Amino acid sequence: MGTDCGPILPPGRNAYELEANVRQLGMRPIDAILTATRNAAKALGRLDEMGTLEKGKIADLLVVEGDPLRDISILQDHGRIKVVMKDGRIEVDRRT
Repeated sequence: MGTDCGPILPPGRNAYELEANVRQLGMRPIDAILTATRNAAKALGRLDEMGTLEKGKIADLLVVEGDPLRDISILQDHGRIKVVMKDGRIEVDRRT
């Protein structure tokens, strides 16, 4: 993943890059997601503490309505993001 600074991808629009990776580069959705999670943590030398969902790691995750492996653009729709967890704590809860 790149950065969310600047006018091209303003803050909160990072998920557009995932769709671009799928549509323009031909990546599978799971591989695009891994670029923003596991692969990014590995590149930073922090895979032992983040990047995958494992016991003892920093837990940041999204719960979305729909299947981003079928339609990666779901991750851009804030209305479909139901739960956001940061450091293992719920920060946003839109479940009804």
